[in-house]
Amino acid sequence: MLTKRHLDLIWQIDTACRKCIRAVLYFKAVTDKEPELWTFLQHCFGEVAVIQWCHVFNKYQDCTHFTQLFADPAISQIDPELRLDRVRSRLRRVLGMSQEQYAAFRKQMVDFRNSYAAHWDFEKKVMVFPDVDLAMSSCIEMRSILRQLVLKGVGDQNSQELKDLKYLLTAYDNDHILKFFHLEADHLKKIK
Repeated sequence: MLTKRHLDLIWQIDTACRKCIRAVLYFKAVTDKEPELWTFLQHCFGEVAVIQWCHVFNKYQDCTHFTQLFADPAISQIDPELRLDRVRSRLRRVLGMSQEQYAAFRKQMVDFRNSYAAHWDFEKKVMVFPDVDLAMSSCIEMRSILRQLVLKGVGDQNSQELKDLKYLLTAYDNDHILKFFHLEADHLKKIK
């Protein structure tokens, strides 16, 4: 059974994933646009994407890291496919990465966050963004995993809060939000 703690974690993880996805699409929409305003916005969107991704995938001890939810044995009782090791494997599989490749990707994301987004390393003169498409893909998959969890874990007898969460993750699934975010990004592309 999902608890209030689970509910809070699911909301927070989903929110960070949606922000990352949206920021990546906006990042791509304004990349290579002129004048300098668009470069500034590109950097802002890229930094937001990396920071939001790090909320979910950076440090295991972070309160919003996905392991805080999926390491709980109650989650694997709801659905054995949502055991932590299976969630990790599923995320790597979607990204087409081995454990070592994922560790290197994660390090790139965290290094970028530490050097450019959350802190500033004045020694580094050129900002090189990590692969934000991979960040977006991992967030899309995490939202699918969260959706699977609430579909299995929220029944008719649950609180209105849990029913609202189930509605969010089913009515606003990845297809829906990607369609909406792509429309917004297309508007950005058209602005001169």
